[in-house]
Amino acid sequence: MGNGALAAKMYKDNAWPPDIYVIDGTSGNVPAGSSFATTAITDTNGKSTVLLAYIAVSGFVNIQTRNTTDVPLSALGSFSPRVEVVETNG
Repeated sequence: MGNGALAAKMYKDNAWPPDIYVIDGTSGNVPAGSSFATTAITDTNGKSTVLLAYIAVSGFVNIQTRNTTDVPLSALGSFSPRVEVVETNG
């Protein structure tokens, strides 16, 4: 999006509804052309978590997550606070 945020759509009931939502914590933190990746991780109880990773304006990888069960449509952009993965010596 133009404000340096990541936006998403949801696939539901065999269709792509027109709604777009902004992922919390990404506004102003994602430079144009930034790389990002998402995946869903399912635990042993069958509950899934979306994992989002992207290169932030700092140049480091930022990680955010969101559960996929019991999330109201109004809260689709409600991801966890971002965690920045930085390089260190050791």
